[in-house]
Amino acid sequence: SLRRQRQMCIRDSNIATFDVGADVDDAKDRLISKGETANTVVLPYQVATRLRASTKFQNRARGAGVSSDSILNLDASAMADVFGVDRVLIGRAAYDSALEGLAFSSSNIWSNASIWVGNVGTSLLDGGAAYTLNWSQYGSVLNVESYRDEPIKSDIIRAAHSTAEKVVNAAAGEIITTQYA
Repeated sequence: SLRRQRQMCIRDSNIATFDVGADVDDAKDRLISKGETANTVVLPYQVATRLRASTKFQNRARGAGVSSDSILNLDASAMADVFGVDRVLIGRAAYDSALEGLAFSSSNIWSNASIWVGNVGTSLLDGGAAYTLNWSQYGSVLNVESYRDEPIKSDIIRAAHSTAEKVVNAAAGEIITTQYA
């Protein structure tokens, strides 16, 4: 359809003009002014795929020493080198967002609408944006147990976890809004 063709043209022209590297550099500069040093970039999978095809990112990758033969196959580690951070995390997971009893509806855990740039610490003493806390009294982060239930003649397997996510420093991260369509 005409609408679909128009969207594809806009998408193609964006590949030549958008500059996520500059956006990440700007976010890193804003973090430095808050006393934080960015060490992580989180990208949605679809955005990472489009990013690999963008002209400006490919030029940055060549400047970072990536050969032209592997430009479109950059992994997260190579992308981290291009962005000048320790790691790039690529969100690929999805979940069923339908209400109980309704047909399956797949939704991405990490939205295509944003990229996160920030400081992820390795311990509470390192600083960083947030942590997942686990109460060891209840076991490891994920506990799986099984037992036999004779009245229904079944083996029951259940998984549980006792964690809480805690933002400890909201100033340690920046969100970049994408125009992914």
